[in-house]
Amino acid sequence: DDFIGSLGFAYSLACNVGAVAAGVAAGAAEGVRLRLKAGILSGLTLLLAAGTAWSAICTNGNNHALLLALMSFMGLGTGLTNPLFFELGAEITYPAPEGTSAGILVLIWNLIALVLIFLPASLGRIMNYVFLGLV
Repeated sequence: DDFIGSLGFAYSLACNVGAVAAGVAAGAAEGVRLRLKAGILSGLTLLLAAGTAWSAICTNGNNHALLLALMSFMGLGTGLTNPLFFELGAEITYPAPEGTSAGILVLIWNLIALVLIFLPASLGRIMNYVFLGLV
């Protein structure tokens, strides 16, 4: 139980560090759309690589340090992309207020979470494909 708490803490800490770093970088960037897209792509690549390694390592969960590092990288990838999605949404819907694009993104994320909540836990491995499809 302590190790699971450590994984959650490492993920949350890395997610917040990534979000602050991406927010600062997005605010200082010129040529905003291109840099935002590059930031989103690099964050998602980091998230995908760490998630794939996580899946391969989880069959042998004895290496706690490696699992902790992978969870931190997954949090960093998630944290990097969140503020960049909001900035890119504001850039794409420019004449509209930033709150409109942010509201649309939050609505989409909440609808996806609602779908996931009502899926039965008995789906087993199919649930992995559902998560992948919703991403």
